[in-house]
Formats: sequence, structure tokens, C-alpha cells
Amino acid sequence: DESSGNAADSVASNTLTNANVTYSTGKINNGSVHNSDTDTLSITDAAQTGLDITGDLSINAWANFTSLPADGSERSFVMKDTGPSNRGYRFALEKSGTVYQLRTVISVDGTNIHNSTTSNFTVAIDTWYMVSMVYDNAGTMEFYWNGTSIAVVTGQPTSIVNNAATFFVGGNGAGNIMAGTLDEVGIWSRALTDAEVT
Repeated sequence: DESSGNAADSVASNTLTNANVTYSTGKINNGSVHNSDTDTLSITDAAQTGLDITGDLSINAWANFTSLPADGSERSFVMKDTGPSNRGYRFALEKSGTVYQLRTVISVDGTNIHNSTTSNFTVAIDTWYMVSMVYDNAGTMEFYWNGTSIAVVTGQPTSIVNNAATFFVGGNGAGNIMAGTLDEVGIWSRALTDAEVT
């Protein structure tokens, strides 16, 4: 809800450092505007508290896209991932062929990744969507679009690595950037219920 500067954490102490992000009208009050790879909100691993999530994980945000990803690319909402040798988790919208899908990447060792994706759905620019993912350490990933469950993926890893990667909202400055506005971004170290997502 800021109008300038860093993004305060309304629940804990993980205030995010602002790198070129502006603020504009969000879903509720203001949201953060991301238009290029340099537009990020972040907190280093050393400064964060509670974001080294190794078990149950839920991520929720409102997203309004100004452009959609090209085939083989994505628009990242939240990530604790700074590259091939320091991966943790990532939640994004991606395009595969002609299909748009939500995607979660998790790593159990910081290098190798496990992908979970939804079935395809319709997405447009200049429209607010609530995007949600819920992972439990029994190896189940569930995706929600506007509060409705759209896919359940089983057989996932049962843990996430505790790595030293920086935590980002809107991309990590090396591609995969969100193009548009994010608002009301939340992350939990537990699996939200269907009712809580709704």
C-alpha cells in the first residue's frame, strides 16, 4: 500500500528493498508496478525471517498483467531463487506453446528443480486475477485461479531446500520478471485450506 520507497511487511519484519518499483492503484489500495527486469522487491537471506520454508508452503497474490509471457517464458510472482546453483521455490505464470498455466518450481538440493503446472486457462491483460498455490510436504501441489482449485499435482518432493537465495517479489532481476501490478502478496509456512484461499 506504499506510494514510494520500500515495501513494508504488514505481518512480520520482512520489509522488501525497492529496486526501481513504482506504486499505483492495486486491487486494494496500492500495488507494486513491475515493468522490466530491474523492477524488483527483495530481501536478502541474511535479513529475512521465516522465508526459508522447507515444508508446507502457500503463496497468494493479486496480479494484473500489462503483457503476457511469450512461449517458454514466465511472469514471476514470488521466488527464493537466484540461479542454477541456488534455487529454492518459485511461483509464476508461464506460457508453454499456446497454453498459459500457473507454475511452481521447487528444489530439494538447490540445483535440481521439480516443476508442477496447472492445466490451461484463459488469461488477459488489464484484468485482476487472484493466483494461489498450496504445497504440502506429503508431495501434493494445488493451484487456484480466482479462488477456485484448477489442478492438483501429486508425487512432488516432500521438502524444499533451505538455501541462501534472496527472496523476491516480481522477479529476481535476471529475467522471469512480472509485467504489471502485484498486490496483497502473502506467503505462509503451512498449507492453506480451500476455504482460506477462497
